[in-house]
Amino acid sequence: MCEFWRSVVVICLIGLGIVGGASAVEWNQFRGPNGQGVMEGAALPGDMSREEVLRWKVAVPEGNSSPVLWGNRIFMTGFEPREDNALYVLCLSAVDGREIWRKEIKAKARVRYHPMSNPAAPTPVVDGERVYVYFGTNGLLCFDHDGALVWEEVIKPPKNSYGMATSPILYRDTLIQVLDDNQGKSRVVALDCKTGEQRWETSRSYVKSGWSTPSIWKHELGEELVILGAGRLASYDPKTGDALWWANGMPEETVGVPIIGDGLLIASSSALAGRGEPTWNGDKMWDIVITDFDGDGDGVIQRSEMDNGFVIPFRPDLAKDNPGYAYLEKRPDNLLEMFDNDGDGVISKSDWDEEMKTFINRDQPVLLAIKPGATRNARMDHVAWQTNEGISEIPSPLLYRGRLYLVQNGGKLSCLKADTGEVLFREKLGVMGQYCASPVAGDGKVYIISVKGVLVVLEAGDSLKELSRLDLGEKVHGTPAIRDGVIYVRGMEYLYAFGG
Repeated sequence: MCEFWRSVVVICLIGLGIVGGASAVEWNQFRGPNGQGVMEGAALPGDMSREEVLRWKVAVPEGNSSPVLWGNRIFMTGFEPREDNALYVLCLSAVDGREIWRKEIKAKARVRYHPMSNPAAPTPVVDGERVYVYFGTNGLLCFDHDGALVWEEVIKPPKNSYGMATSPILYRDTLIQVLDDNQGKSRVVALDCKTGEQRWETSRSYVKSGWSTPSIWKHELGEELVILGAGRLASYDPKTGDALWWANGMPEETVGVPIIGDGLLIASSSALAGRGEPTWNGDKMWDIVITDFDGDGDGVIQRSEMDNGFVIPFRPDLAKDNPGYAYLEKRPDNLLEMFDNDGDGVISKSDWDEEMKTFINRDQPVLLAIKPGATRNARMDHVAWQTNEGISEIPSPLLYRGRLYLVQNGGKLSCLKADTGEVLFREKLGVMGQYCASPVAGDGKVYIISVKGVLVVLEAGDSLKELSRLDLGEKVHGTPAIRDGVIYVRGMEYLYAFGG
């Protein structure tokens, strides 16, 4: 082949994303293409025990956000936990992890965030020209691929109990950001990608703060912007922000991304305090309380036994030093008054069981499947199926090859048929502790990683089949990214690239 035609072929391959450049489909936002957590097209590693699987690892700033990719570049955010909470936007080489550029951003405000979170929790979104980041302390910033600031939209930090975590997404040439808060000022804004000018804004004053990133639902009837928020799943026209339909009955604290597939839109949320089942494991919680606080062994909790850090262990599957393990009431008299249903001055097992019923009645965990074509209240006639069992707290569900995967704290994995909700299996992964990263998949494999940094690789199927596991030895909050046969895992200290 002459050099001229060889050059033409290479240029065409680059344009198609086969050689260098960007893939035809990029992992360009939180959880990849449209937030679904799936990337096919190349072989992915199954045996993580082989040393050669690790292609490289590099030190990165702390952060909960996930890496995103475009071409041979990785974009991510980070922060340095110092007095002024320095924020960073980074660009790394996907080939060897080399840092290409880093921009430091001064936080414009101090905000409250949960110990499990941090100021660099939202994940960037990137297109062929620009990378867009959201920091709750600052607002939205746009950079070109070489790190030059293109525009900035300063946004007052929404009132939020745990810190902002909702990531921006793209719809055509529009950037969309959900800004839910606890002051009745919840809203979603859409900006011009090129200039940062506002295209539309829609009030969501009926919802409180949430942490879910929206999805674009494309189906035979059109395109919808779907947002999961406190108490309500809602749909909007992504071109105008006009409301299309809603489904009430969701819990108050929503985190996961709405999932799309098998002709359905699927959204889920655990109940308050992370409960993913219809009832509490009240007996296990009571056993912990009695073991830790019943000093005289009489089988009840006296007022005097509540002075030394008495807690309600809402997440008994977590370690006691894990943030979120338990609720600490700094005013024990209030707690005693709430639990002491029979007025005898102590908390007994019957008191405990009765109060657990009260908590259950506040809300239920929900996984809801919606059919296309809803108008106004989708609950009326567009619910395909629903379940209240096995619901994840922080990780989004994964829909892969017709199956839904949901992982709960404690390492319990549920697998359901996506079209009907039929349970295929519910089993323990054997990795205890909390889960923040969402499962991802490709090449017939499912990747699940715990906060402790244990990565489990499963073969996608109707039964639990583990291929391998790897302990990274550091905490992992961010969701892995996949591109061209490589899976990128962001820990609190390092970014790893694993390939077959």
